Amino acid sequence: MAIGLLKPWYALPLDFNSNQMIVLRDASITIWWKGGCLLIAGVSMGWAKIKNSTLGLRGILTVGFAVMLPLALWYPQAVIMHDVALSGDAAWLQQQFDTLTWLGGDIPRGHSERPVPNGFGIWAQEPPHRLAAFRPPLFGSFSLGIAEVPDLIWWLGYNPAFSQFVTRGWIFFVLGILLTLVGCFGWDQYHQRNGQRRSLLHRTALALTGSAAIVLALAILPVILGGRALRRARDLTQSWQSQPALESLDAAGRWMPALRFDTGVVLQRGALQRQLGNSNLPAARLHEAWLLSDQGYSARATAIIDDLLAHPQSLDANERREALRALLRSAIDELNSSHLADARRHLDILLDQQPVCLQGWFHSQLVALESGDLGANRQAAQRVEALSKAYLRMESRGIVAASQWMLAQGELQSGNPESTVTARQRAQGR
Repeated sequence: MAIGLLKPWYALPLDFNSNQMIVLRDASITIWWKGGCLLIAGVSMGWAKIKNSTLGLRGILTVGFAVMLPLALWYPQAVIMHDVALSGDAAWLQQQFDTLTWLGGDIPRGHSERPVPNGFGIWAQEPPHRLAAFRPPLFGSFSLGIAEVPDLIWWLGYNPAFSQFVTRGWIFFVLGILLTLVGCFGWDQYHQRNGQRRSLLHRTALALTGSAAIVLALAILPVILGGRALRRARDLTQSWQSQPALESLDAAGRWMPALRFDTGVVLQRGALQRQLGNSNLPAARLHEAWLLSDQGYSARATAIIDDLLAHPQSLDANERREALRALLRSAIDELNSSHLADARRHLDILLDQQPVCLQGWFHSQLVALESGDLGANRQAAQRVEALSKAYLRMESRGIVAASQWMLAQGELQSGNPESTVTARQRAQGR
């Protein structure tokens, strides 16, 4: 538990420092969760000292840690559901990782589709159009059943974005609570009577059950109320009541803050703003760009995105993230169409505003390889390798291997045989 309290509980890439090392950030809610757990532990120990008896000390500590366990297990929802800025960035970073590593992504299909002078390139894959922390809760108020159980796990915060960036600190802390409970039950086991052990077990079970019931109720209530507001927004939208629909959509975002960065919600807000005549608002312009792109007018859509990102201070975090994702799709289309100058320009804008964009650096390296820019190739390879270390899944090794292979191709084109051999060895994990 002490190790867990001293270490961060979440580690999300934020930026690069002057030494080109990645800067990680913990969730802002972590300090409050640690403080709450310390408060429970302190009160339990203080009360146990006042009781001043072996049975009282063991019983109070056991009850205190039984209350603490559900609180610690509630932490993922606090991060994913309520810390909107961190949750949105984590979801996007996880989506980039999946786009690169899934069976139809850049890495498995790499080096097999497009020839380049000294090897094979990668046909860049577009990211999915929708970004979300979970599926919106559109079930009825009293119809939560077996079909919603997988979604319920995600609504409680246990989604891939949390699992990808959670650290040993939180895991050690939860294990520490479990080991403390085991230790309290085993304490002085040879001298206690069976009745005392049963009494201790009953009190612990009651504390654990009561604490878990309270935490579960507090975790489920926002999902039910947020889903109700979301369904009302949908019904009002279908009946063309734009202002009440917008207010219901905002209410859903207050109950479930992570809904605010859901692409569907962002675009729906834009559609409602356009219906209300507010076509100059960023959300409305994002919706317009999405419609134009969907209808095949990609150049006009990209022009709107360029204009929005030229004034990033006018965008909130969720709108800015959607605009950057749209810019990434435009850059990938330009790369696949061999419009390297346009792709480089858009990727530079993207990486200037979002320096930890893994997919952006990966495709920027591909642009550098095809244009023969060895300096940009080396920088992108360095950034890709640094960002890959922030991911916990083993597939990150494949990203580094593909990046080092592109670096080897660039070194070979520039006539650097020793650097080529080194990069190829690193691509092979040596």
